[in-house]
Amino acid sequence: MISPEAAATAIDQLELMAFFPTNAAAHAALIRILVAMVETEDQLEWLIDRALKLYARWPGAAELRALYYCSRWKPKDGIETHSTIYPDGIPSAKETR
Repeated sequence: MISPEAAATAIDQLELMAFFPTNAAAHAALIRILVAMVETEDQLEWLIDRALKLYARWPGAAELRALYYCSRWKPKDGIETHSTIYPDGIPSAKETR
């Protein structure tokens, strides 16, 4: 289980993306989503790193969930979704280096 503090640190990193929300309510909502979805801090680190490599602009929480689910793990909360940005599948890590 990841801590809210770890999720908040991850959100700080996502602020590198254009159009990432800057208000506290949006950050709090995203913290709740990450804590519910991600199992470990290693998985969280992987997710943030992949998101920063794939998206120049904030794609939204649903796309972050799709990246997590479609690429590596089943979300801890069981909510699954697919990418609307990459409808043919998330590019492999080799394709995004």
